[in-house]
This record gives sequence, C-alpha cells and structure tokens, in this order.
Amino acid sequence: MKGRLLTWDDFYDYMSNRKKSMKFNAKETGQPIVVQVPGVLKFEKSENTLTNGLTPVRLQACHTEKNLNKSSVPYEVMRDKLLPSFKNRPILGYIHDVNGVPQFYEHNAHEEDGKIVYDEIAIGNIPETNNAELIYDEEKDRYNVMIDGYLYDEYTKATEIVEREGECPCSVEISIESMKFDAKDKTLIIEDGYFSGVTILGYDENGKKVKIKGEGLLAQALAHEIDHLDGILFVDKMLPGTLHYVDPNEEK
Repeated sequence: MKGRLLTWDDFYDYMSNRKKSMKFNAKETGQPIVVQVPGVLKFEKSENTLTNGLTPVRLQACHTEKNLNKSSVPYEVMRDKLLPSFKNRPILGYIHDVNGVPQFYEHNAHEEDGKIVYDEIAIGNIPETNNAELIYDEEKDRYNVMIDGYLYDEYTKATEIVEREGECPCSVEISIESMKFDAKDKTLIIEDGYFSGVTILGYDENGKKVKIKGEGLLAQALAHEIDHLDGILFVDKMLPGTLHYVDPNEEK
C-alpha cells in the first residue's frame, strides 16, 4: 500500500516552508481535511440498569487554544462548531491478539481497488443526548473537551480490554472544513469543522504501545483527502482556484 501517514507537524512545516499565507474551505474542494487529536478514554463503572449491555466510558478528547507549533482551535469554534457535532459519532477499534491477549491496535487499513479501506469497526458510540463540555485547565490555561460515551458489551472484546486496562489512548478525528495559515506570524487556525469519530489505540503485534507522538493536533493521515497515495500532499491535488494564497501584510 502506497499510503503515507503524516503528522500535523509535517503539514504545518510544509506550509511554513512555503512562506505563503493560505486559506482552505471544504465547500470549494468538496471534501474536508481529516486530522487526529490525541485523547484518553477511561473506563467508568455504572449501576444504571437502563444501560445494560453498554459500558460507560469517559473521553478527554482535545483542547482549545494554541499548541506548541502555533496551531489552534479557538474557544468559540470548539464551543459552537465542534462540540455539538459529537452527537451519534462512533467509537472505533481494531482488535487483535498480542501473545494470546486481545488488545486494541491502531488505524489499520488495507487497499481495495486502489483505495485505502480502514479496518476498524464500531465498538461503541457517543449518544445524541450527551454531556459534551469544556473544562477549564487552570495550570495550562486552556479548555479540555470532555464527554461520556458507551462501548457495546456484545459482539467484540472491547469492553474486556478497557476494563482490564482502565484507560486507553485514543485518537479523535476532526474533519476540518475551514482553516487559515498566516505566514507572517506562522499561526494555523481552525475556523470550522466537526468531530467524525474516536479510535481507541493499543499495542502493535510486538506488544509495543501505539502512540500519537507530539502534543496537539496531529494528522496520522491527512486522511482520505490529503494524499495517501504516492506521497502527494492535498495542495497538489486541489482544483485550480480553490486554495487561496494571501499576502501576509494584508489586514486580517
């Protein structure tokens, strides 16, 4: 498979090296940019008989304000755009055996007819009626996204794994519909988008923990749009006129 996995830092560095301000809007390209945000999913015990067959979990998804590389999701964008979009989104996972013990893996995929097909399956969900909220972190001066969801007890060993581990790292996929990069101060701002799913991470075939490296927004695959084939970046595939370069000296 020719797919190339990129981090958000790779993408940020690419735009920085071009030394040109730019804007992106999915309405012009016909598809969003999908990135991953590192998060943590924790097991929660419940005595609620109305949720029999479902195991509650608590997710810390991501945070607002600037990351180390000056990319950010402003508070208002997170509150008004992204947070409400968590409704009915899937919790995903790919389960395999490591030394005879079931474990989550990562974003596993294979190729079919020249296209990348992801192997994760839905093992739970975030309900339409949920408690998505922004919790202020005084020490880091930012707001963390927190939300409860459920894992399905039947059909997979997902609940068994989460109960055993207590907490698992995960990636939260964000589909970016609008963003801008300012070459003058080298800031990348997400202006619009939605949460599209949560994938639980675990261990590779050698028993080594799967990690999303770095802090802040990361794109292990600038997904189905930013190119997974032959190392081509999404900017090389856009239709003429859909990516706008902006003079950094212009008024914002």
